[in-house]
Amino acid sequence: MVTKNLSTVSSRVEEASRILGIQEVSKLMSILKGVGVDSGDSGLRLLNSGVCSQEFLEGVILGEFNTVGVLLIKAAVQYLKGNDPFSNTTNSNSIEVDNKSDILLEYIRINRPITQLRDDELIALWAANRDSEIEIELQKRARGQAFIVLKLGKHTLGKEEIDQELSLELLKSARKKVNPSIIPYTNNTFATVYKISELNLNDRIIELCPICGEILWKGYCSECDSNFAGIGDDERSYIKLIVDSGKINTKTASDRKAVVVSASKGVEDLKVTWPGIFKDFEELRLTGNLLKLRKIANRPSKAPAYPFHVSGNRQF
Repeated sequence: MVTKNLSTVSSRVEEASRILGIQEVSKLMSILKGVGVDSGDSGLRLLNSGVCSQEFLEGVILGEFNTVGVLLIKAAVQYLKGNDPFSNTTNSNSIEVDNKSDILLEYIRINRPITQLRDDELIALWAANRDSEIEIELQKRARGQAFIVLKLGKHTLGKEEIDQELSLELLKSARKKVNPSIIPYTNNTFATVYKISELNLNDRIIELCPICGEILWKGYCSECDSNFAGIGDDERSYIKLIVDSGKINTKTASDRKAVVVSASKGVEDLKVTWPGIFKDFEELRLTGNLLKLRKIANRPSKAPAYPFHVSGNRQF
């Protein structure tokens, strides 16, 4: 973490104002001047002294900003006293904070309406907790466009590490123009640019064909030319057991059609047509071990090694 410069009254007031959500720094400076703290060396000495205690400053700020969360006020006062409350290394008057918990973001989330947060604050909050309300707000600000970029490397499912700086740049860009779907990235690589909804686990669930295992599009498998829309999970699992048993020729259109038609009528019809499968099916069903033909799409998806035409035209 970069150490903040808190060597002047102005720098301290600026950081404190940011925490409090005050747009005009002069407003907080005016309040401090009212209790004798100016922007010069004498003001700095007062802030550093025991006369101007943390409790006193908290009372002064609370009197003027009584709608601001008390934890935000405490953090702002730490800045005024010359301490960074969110740093691992602070002086003897500072409070100890676990950086991993990202307390600042939690303060902001609790104490300020989402619509009043800056773009960078929203992205940082969403990266930390994937909150659905924040996702919706960011999607609005991006006009539904893609702007999320993931860092290189391995990722934990649902907790992919966001390149916040680049994502912020693309979010701002989305207000003015159409963002590309693939961009040049670090170390001569390319990165996919995602819509924020594409990182939502619920929107990343994909269905697999019970016959060939390919990904379905709204229930349809282009590989098998078969439509499983409206066919339930149990029926699809039964089909998978039939296929694995070798009781149909999956390369034959008539066999594929026969099993889909039977499945559309329900498990009972499948049981009549392929009775030898039912015992295994029922055992798996009762023990909760039926194969679920769904998975969550990986992120990041694999970007092309060189996603540009030979002519130099980008594939955007």
